[in-house]
Amino acid sequence: APIYLNVTVVENGVERAPETVHIGDMPIMVKSRPCNLNRVNIERDSGVPISDEEYRAKLVEYGEDPLDPGGYFIIGGTERVIISLEDLAPNRIFAEYSERYGTPIESAKVFSQRGGYRSLTVVEKKKDGLLQVSVPTASGQIPLTILMKALGMNNDEEIFQAVLGELLPLDEPFVQTMKHLLNVNLEECLSKKNYPPEGILNPEQALLFLEKKFATGQAKEYRQRKVDGILDRSLLPHLGDTREDRLKKALYLARMARTVLELHLKERGEDDKDHYANKR
Repeated sequence: APIYLNVTVVENGVERAPETVHIGDMPIMVKSRPCNLNRVNIERDSGVPISDEEYRAKLVEYGEDPLDPGGYFIIGGTERVIISLEDLAPNRIFAEYSERYGTPIESAKVFSQRGGYRSLTVVEKKKDGLLQVSVPTASGQIPLTILMKALGMNNDEEIFQAVLGELLPLDEPFVQTMKHLLNVNLEECLSKKNYPPEGILNPEQALLFLEKKFATGQAKEYRQRKVDGILDRSLLPHLGDTREDRLKKALYLARMARTVLELHLKERGEDDKDHYANKR
């Protein structure tokens, strides 16, 4: 169907005569209400109601198959259809098992969405117990505890409290195992061998590590901009895009980490991705 625009041009303060300009064409779904093959439109053109048999005869007269249900578009002489797409709901944590090279992996992921931007963040447990985070625009994975420190967690106690929270005082076996797994990650963060010269002890050292990891050899200003872009825009954008939002992101990562640990210890199951509550 053609699209027209009524235009009045004003040139040097003088208004010209109005014009009707053809600016494009819009495809019409076959047999939809605006389509000429729709029964209502055929009856309108005929001026009288028509029976089912008369409607089928009219379609044959127009060279159309009366058994064609319609519901598609014709664009450039080719039939086109619109297919509905189901996707996981944004801004929700999903726990799932996966397998890589025959090794089972527990992970928690979230499709963080803000405006038109959608970003996938994943926390997964490796075979050695280390929790790693995958962030868009960041090549490779980031150790969870280092990322949490870069986001503003000042010490190990804050990370423990953020991940385990009300479970800390409990003496249940699964809580002790979670503490052990979290300790493994914190000890890795303090490794002088892997993170010379003294490990990653504070947010400043964590930020410096990320600068070297993602923009090594570049000027200091460029390295800082690169890391700021990852932390503020690529990582969990639905929580904000400023420095003031970083601590919220650290706490959200703590929730994801706890989800992974609970999944590993069979304290919770996988989320059903086919359940309508988890779709949009």
